[in-house]
Amino acid sequence: MDESFKAIGPYEIIGRLGSGGMGEVFAARHSALDRLVAIKRIREEQQASSESRQRLRREARLAAKLNHPSIVQVYDVIQQDDFDCIVMEYVEGTSLHQLLKSGPIDFRQLLPLAVEIAEALAEAHRRGIIHRDLKPENILVALNGRAKVTDFGVAKSLLENEPDLTHDSALVGTCRAMSPEQARGEPLDHRSDLFSLGSLLYEALSGNSPFAGENQLATINRINHSQPQPLGGLRTEIPTELSSLVDQLLQKAPLARPRSASEVACELARLAEANPPSQTLETAATELAAPTAEQAIRPPAARHRKSRPSTARIRPLQTIAGLALAAVLVVVPVLWLGSQESTETPGILYAAVLPPVVEGSLSTGDPELTAYGIRVAAQRGLLNLSGVAALSLNRVDQAENQVGRAKLRSFLAVNEFVQPALLCAEMACQVTLSRIRSEDETTVWTDTFHVLANDPAHSARVVASRLARSYPQRLVRQRELLQEVDPVDYYRYLELRNQLNTRQASLEEVRAKLSLIRESSPRFADVYSMEADILREQFFDSRRPDQLRESLALAQKAHQLAPHDPTHLRSLFQIALEGGRLEIAREAVAGLEDLMPMGTEVAVRRALLLEREGKGEAALRIMENAIARFPSGSNLFNLANLQYRWGRLEEARQNLGLLLDRFPQDYRATSFLAQLELAGGDPQRAASLYEELVKRKPEYKELDSLGLSYFLMGRYEKAVENFSRALDLVPTSPVATLNLADALQMVGENAESVRLYQQVIDKVERDPSSAEQWQMLTVKAQAWAHLGEERKAVTSVQRALRLSPENPQAAFEAALVYVLVGDETSALVNAENAVRGGFERRWFSLPWFEPLMKDVQFLRLVGAPTDTRR
Repeated sequence: MDESFKAIGPYEIIGRLGSGGMGEVFAARHSALDRLVAIKRIREEQQASSESRQRLRREARLAAKLNHPSIVQVYDVIQQDDFDCIVMEYVEGTSLHQLLKSGPIDFRQLLPLAVEIAEALAEAHRRGIIHRDLKPENILVALNGRAKVTDFGVAKSLLENEPDLTHDSALVGTCRAMSPEQARGEPLDHRSDLFSLGSLLYEALSGNSPFAGENQLATINRINHSQPQPLGGLRTEIPTELSSLVDQLLQKAPLARPRSASEVACELARLAEANPPSQTLETAATELAAPTAEQAIRPPAARHRKSRPSTARIRPLQTIAGLALAAVLVVVPVLWLGSQESTETPGILYAAVLPPVVEGSLSTGDPELTAYGIRVAAQRGLLNLSGVAALSLNRVDQAENQVGRAKLRSFLAVNEFVQPALLCAEMACQVTLSRIRSEDETTVWTDTFHVLANDPAHSARVVASRLARSYPQRLVRQRELLQEVDPVDYYRYLELRNQLNTRQASLEEVRAKLSLIRESSPRFADVYSMEADILREQFFDSRRPDQLRESLALAQKAHQLAPHDPTHLRSLFQIALEGGRLEIAREAVAGLEDLMPMGTEVAVRRALLLEREGKGEAALRIMENAIARFPSGSNLFNLANLQYRWGRLEEARQNLGLLLDRFPQDYRATSFLAQLELAGGDPQRAASLYEELVKRKPEYKELDSLGLSYFLMGRYEKAVENFSRALDLVPTSPVATLNLADALQMVGENAESVRLYQQVIDKVERDPSSAEQWQMLTVKAQAWAHLGEERKAVTSVQRALRLSPENPQAAFEAALVYVLVGDETSALVNAENAVRGGFERRWFSLPWFEPLMKDVQFLRLVGAPTDTRR
């Protein structure tokens, strides 16, 4: 010992405990507190090195952030003259390296120690710190048998923008304990420590390092290319599960290793509980403890220690939390800012996840994509809770585009918002999740943690578990989300989903890549559901039966893989409804009702199903009751739409008026108002509104309706112009084709109109669901009638009336078909049914009804003046 180094500050140096590559460690006693400590000082030959001093200070700073019973605690940093010292907890015992000199350790004795080492790593990782030099020499075993991780001399914080205190090409850490990525000098994250933990466990259980070679180069080569013999083959008494866990820790690819140290600790604890030791490591630690410093301070009696409970007996709540949280980096305590849910069984809670607020940048990766992954994870985490109805992200974004952020709360009528916020730096992002009560915009809960940008699958699990903890009254439907999904596949899935939402890639491009992910992760339900939705969207344009069949099969597979996930049932319902597979749609609604009994979204879907079955009045009653419970802007719109489709025009107008009073800039609502004006007999007012909407955004529906407005006004050339623009947008639409054919007929383009009428029939017949859709049947019937195919026209329209007997619009279109085929009696009967159902009389002024104008009963029906002299 340096004779000049006898005291530093209030500490009296007692003796030298050992030395390492950079520093020496001394035992010392605080003169006032009479506390035994360990003091680490830079080796004399390195004291002049500013790099060494910086590294020592950084070790102190990082280690001081950690407060865990299995991490050597740092008390102080002392700067004196030309050297620095770290004052640390004194650990009475020995090192794991020293214990291994007697040979490998029995796995039953090692397991409790391994649990504590993994727990210590988990705490460091939660704080954003990776050790980078985990080896038996840096594991102390106290006299009571507890493991203590020490020496954070080469540790690094993932959350600080400080440079490494090495040259770029230099290797940091002990060679035999390095991960492959560390040996290659690549950027590291927490999974590098997991590899080192696997190496440490292998060495402790086998007695030999799994990769150590005759020199550094040979060792690095083995780390990168060799796979050690499984422990079970070396020592048959080692359980297969423990051998497999070590093999997984030693996987070359970081993504193939366990997700977190927390997860490893829980698995080790389970094995420890199943394999209790006959004796602990306390005896060996006592026998091998260095006596010099301790004997100089305390008499032997003072070293008597009490045995402690094995750490293998972890409390159940700790085990569950470790599995569920799997936190990578810093954990900030949850802050409860408001009153929580009642202890009574809660009802349906409606929530929406807002777009994240993102700040900062990443050295690798895209912070926006990381933020998108966090938002997707939050929405999925909410859906994984019983009785929580989380709106789709697209619905939230559409609503914000319609009414703006300020009015989003009242438009969506949700109980809560979840607001993610990210602050990114280097390879990690600090994430803050907040639950905001929509009624008064009070933040009722917030939680902050860190995630690595390149592991969104792990981040998704962390987000889901954090949200689950914030809703203690809600049961978690599926404990382990994404457990069978390759992390790389999940990252690719997020990229594709984001590209699709931002229209950076075509539907076909995205679908082709999704198919590859399905092959790689065949039990990843979300990929099946996403591909199903793409095919449904493609079917809307192409009307190809094979696309709808494949879409339905994929949606059913997604539901089969994740039967408790309402997302897949929503998709399955929509596809089945559009494809006319009403039995499957009924089963999907029943499944949703099991997951969310009395939920409004279930009621809305049941109403849509009843409407499709031709039960309009029943559908309206269900929808009205649902809206009374959940009067969101979108649901008011849905109710008005249903009322309009079933001839309740005045009621639809009233509900639409309520919507526009609250949200005057709502594009959809304005469009709907124009539609009501058109249906209500004021085509000039409708045309004015549609012209305004087309200037804002020339969508198909608005262009088509503008054409209808001009058609009713007798301005057929303008009708042809707008119908043509509409058909250009949706060239496969039978309705758009029929409208253009009608307008061309009015301007004398008979040959072209005949060609288009034939196209209408072809397009409808390519649609596999047309036989179950009354409107497709009436469209086809009109085309047959214009082509002179009377029998086919009547057969088609009668089928439509059987499917929708109470629908006034179906009755109107049937009247139009019958007048075209010359059956004026049937035309009059259906016209009466249409008017009685509330259909606007103005539509009977179309030129095709001219043959009925001589009928007094028809004139009275439509309110036209009659010639009483006849």
